[in-house]
Amino acid sequence: MNKICILAIAFIFITASGTAQYRVNKLKYDYHDYTRSAGDRYDPIVAGVTSSLLPGLGQIISGEPGRGFVFMGAFAGCAAIYITGIVRTYDVLGAGISGEDVKEGGLSMMLLGGTATLGIMVWSVVDAVRVAKVNNLAWRERELSSIFEIEPFINFINYTPVSSVQTGVTFKLIF
Repeated sequence: MNKICILAIAFIFITASGTAQYRVNKLKYDYHDYTRSAGDRYDPIVAGVTSSLLPGLGQIISGEPGRGFVFMGAFAGCAAIYITGIVRTYDVLGAGISGEDVKEGGLSMMLLGGTATLGIMVWSVVDAVRVAKVNNLAWRERELSSIFEIEPFINFINYTPVSSVQTGVTFKLIF
């Protein structure tokens, strides 16, 4: 099972690394210059909404799985600190009844973990929208700068009693 998980994660990193590279794209493109276009590859609204549901998911959808997994890990770590703080606070309140040793620091862990969790959630949404915008700008330039396009061609002919299908490849050279 572990081998399958490792292979799946490696596959995600390999396939997504060639399509979008925010680390490089953000140096060339400014997300403020972005205006929505009909053919955009990544939707900033979808990226923001999905990151609000699960921090890091918007980055993964926008072609940055490594960045998304870092946000997911940070969110999980901060949520674990928050939950540990809740458990410790509950243990302090119930220590007189159960007779166990009192565990200190529950309230501070709860406040720190809760604040950090909320901060990561907000940061993830803002970052996912920026990543989608910058990667769209880079994708548009790559699409416009290509000098040729290759597309499949399928045509159905019904002129005769017997229908036939023509298939092929069209090659378009852009000047």
